[in-house]
Amino acid sequence: MEINSDIINVLTKDFSFVKTTLENSTIDSISKSLKTLTVALNQYEKSISSMKANSCNDRLNTKFIPYFNSGQMLQEIKELSEDIILLSGIDQSLDDFNDIKQKAWQRYKKIVVGDDHRDMVTTYTKIYIDMFIAANPRNSQLPIALERYSVDPELRYAKFVELVNKNFSMKDIAVAFGLSIPAVYWVRKQFKMQLLLDPDVNKKAKAMKFNCQKRKVATV
Repeated sequence: MEINSDIINVLTKDFSFVKTTLENSTIDSISKSLKTLTVALNQYEKSISSMKANSCNDRLNTKFIPYFNSGQMLQEIKELSEDIILLSGIDQSLDDFNDIKQKAWQRYKKIVVGDDHRDMVTTYTKIYIDMFIAANPRNSQLPIALERYSVDPELRYAKFVELVNKNFSMKDIAVAFGLSIPAVYWVRKQFKMQLLLDPDVNKKAKAMKFNCQKRKVATV
């Protein structure tokens, strides 16, 4: 599997609160909201300046990308020419970071690395790539750069059936659709009767295992 060893340093900060604050403001509270945002953004300016100063020591190409949500960040990562992304500014313990890391690898063969592994990936790049590939096998059937599908029910159903018949797990289908796993279960629920009645659907596929076992009734 060909992975270029070029590394880019991506600095980010979560700016999603700006949209949320403004949306939740009323005509009476907008002035206070703007003052609150001003204080927060001034603090961000200091934090970003510090991150930039620290990144200069790496002698790597550095780019700042504001963070609004995982989907937006994933799209930004997709457009980068480098295959190894050192992502700073997102808490690695959050689901968002893990979501970005997983989907960037499965869809675009991009290796997203947090601050914890920064030194190793910059010092032993080839070894880190080999270790990452070994620890994170990709599903070869998943098309690279598979985008979020149209909300057209017929198109979504057709694509869902295609992946079911390829024996994709619900997790793999979630990655393919660019959705969370709970969202894909919701999609399947909407199509349940259609899937069960459709003669072209492999009823023995992994994604067709509905929890339909009858609950045991206790006997006295």
